[in-house]
Order: sequence, then structure tokens, then C-alpha cells
Amino acid sequence: MKKKVRKVKKNVKIAMIALVCMALPVCAGLFTLNAFSSSSQFEVSDSAQFYVVGADRITGYAMDNDAPSVCADSKVKVLRKNVNFSIERAELENRYLLFTDDAWPKGNSEGIVSVDFEKGNVRFLKTKHNAYTAAGAKDNYYFAVSASSEDSPVWVYSPDLKEVSAATLDQRVILSNFKADSSPFLFTGTAVDLSEDASGAQFFKNYLYS
Repeated sequence: MKKKVRKVKKNVKIAMIALVCMALPVCAGLFTLNAFSSSSQFEVSDSAQFYVVGADRITGYAMDNDAPSVCADSKVKVLRKNVNFSIERAELENRYLLFTDDAWPKGNSEGIVSVDFEKGNVRFLKTKHNAYTAAGAKDNYYFAVSASSEDSPVWVYSPDLKEVSAATLDQRVILSNFKADSSPFLFTGTAVDLSEDASGAQFFKNYLYS
């Protein structure tokens, strides 16, 4: 626990607090789909053993005689609207924290946030290709999943918020959150539409994907 954060060789713990029910003003019309809305800096410390991430502040702590002591503190805009804590947040490369900034119910300013604890950078990508219903992490990529009345798309992002791939599932399903360390990997989903068995009883189908 005494190795340096910048070398990204130790397990730096990340906590998220005070991220629910924020409603901060955003200037509509200034952004285009999949365009960076902001990139901000915050202070990092070689002695930090964990960080606490809030809606407008990131604080680094080191343990001093079994008590946390502040070693870095920055007021920085991390969140614009809300975080849905039922959606997976990805911790990638022991360096990045990625999550969806959810603008529900209006949905006009949502996007994806990437926090880089090595360079001390917060990026926000305004995009409708975000994790509305589920998310996942695999091979240092963030998977954003959305299920609508029309389809079930999955978008894949690198830690610096580049959309590197996309796919649409054959079924309209709500996927479960997932985190995988090897390939191939399995994850599950539940159909959006009702099915009916031979007796006429209705149910939602479950699917297993690989």
C-alpha cells in the first residue's frame, strides 16, 4: 500500500458518494452527439491510497496510523445529472473509473464520464449511446447497454471514451450488469416482451449470451 499511484501498481480504492439526484444546469444546443463536452483536471498524489469521488469534488486519502488523512483535494465537476447505482461502474487498468451520467427522465444531456487517477483528468462525453439499462467491463473496455421499444444496442468504449465498437442483439432484452476477466465470458438477459407457454401462462424469457 506504499507504492506510487502514478505507476498504477497498487490497488487504489475508489468510492463514489453524493452522486444521486443532482440537477445541474447544462447549456443545451452546445453539444453534438458523441462530442466531448468537457475535460477538467484534479489533483492527484503519489501517497494517495484511495480516492472519494463526489459530484463536484475528488479527494485523495492516505492512511496515517489507521486513520485516513487528506493528501489531495480538488473541486472539479464530475457529475452533471444523476448516477443510477444499479448500473455497473467500470474500474479499468487500476487507473480509470467510467460510469454513465444519467439525465433521466428528460434525457437531453446524458453521457459517459471517465476519471483518470493517473493524469488527474475528468472527461465527459455527451452521447445517447450510454448505459441506460446495464453496463459491463471486459479487457479494459466499458460496455454500455440500452434496451428500448425497438432494439437492444451495446456500445463499447475505451477508457478515454472512444467508441470502438457497437452491436445490436437479435432479441429485445434487458441485460444484466457484468464484469469479466477472461474470454469467452457469459452474461444473461431478460426479454422485454412477454412470452406464453403451452398452458397460456405469460412469462419473460431469460437468455444466456457468450
